[in-house]
Amino acid sequence: MTTNHALAETSYRYCRQVVRRSGSNFSLAFWLLPKSQRRGMYALYAFAREVDDLADSVKPVAERRAEIERFSDEFETALSGRPSGALMPAVVDTIERFSVPAKHFRDIAAGVRMDLDHEGFETFDQLEHYCHHVASAVGLACLPIWKVSAAEARQPAVDCGIAFQLTNVLRDVHEDAQLGRLYLPREDLRRFHCDAEDLFDRAHIERVCQFLNFEAERATRYYQSAAGLRQFLSGPPRRVFDLMYGRYFRLLLLIRSDLKAVLSQKLRLRFMDKMSVAARAVLGLPLPLPNQRSR
Repeated sequence: MTTNHALAETSYRYCRQVVRRSGSNFSLAFWLLPKSQRRGMYALYAFAREVDDLADSVKPVAERRAEIERFSDEFETALSGRPSGALMPAVVDTIERFSVPAKHFRDIAAGVRMDLDHEGFETFDQLEHYCHHVASAVGLACLPIWKVSAAEARQPAVDCGIAFQLTNVLRDVHEDAQLGRLYLPREDLRRFHCDAEDLFDRAHIERVCQFLNFEAERATRYYQSAAGLRQFLSGPPRRVFDLMYGRYFRLLLLIRSDLKAVLSQKLRLRFMDKMSVAARAVLGLPLPLPNQRSR
């Protein structure tokens, strides 16, 4: 099945608009890529953005679930040779053009569904499973777009997604708590003799910081593995990866430097930090790797 050219062109323009409206830190990074790869990243990002927005709306859960199911049905219909709407023609064209397994897109949607009935995670294995769907699936979809075929690249890509998502979880502890959500494993909380209510109780701040540092160290180990993906990349895809990796890892370092702040605000990189990471990526300088003592 070949997607209608005119339909695909219109759809790619729509995906580009989705990326620009999102204000994503990485929208400019995509411009480092050749046009075909850049458009593939637009389609992948727009797919993930739109299904995530469906889950995050203020509508009742039942309505959000129905909308995600309709979105998934539209994706399956598009795969069968009948792409329609603003988004799906570009998504299907990207899948065909780069031989991206459709499973990765299905996994992204499945991960978003997990948020609809979020009751937290008892174990890290459960959190890791969630991270795989909402983040690692995106990394795995990037590989064929970036023309990486080596089987050895898959595990670093998976671990990269987990590292990024764990960083998001740590960054958003305060914001998620206001929504009644906790993504960090309850078994780890108990390891440090804490429960969810203790996270924002100043009387337990030292134990809570030990708990958060434990999770940050775990994320650091995933960054160590994720750095191995760089050897399979060259040219513009390597620069995009360096930019994404550099910003997320710099954010984790910021979190680790002020764990108490995470409990009261959403930490963000300063403009100069972002520019420093971007400059290193464009110049092809080595990644800021985690130090050895974090293992």
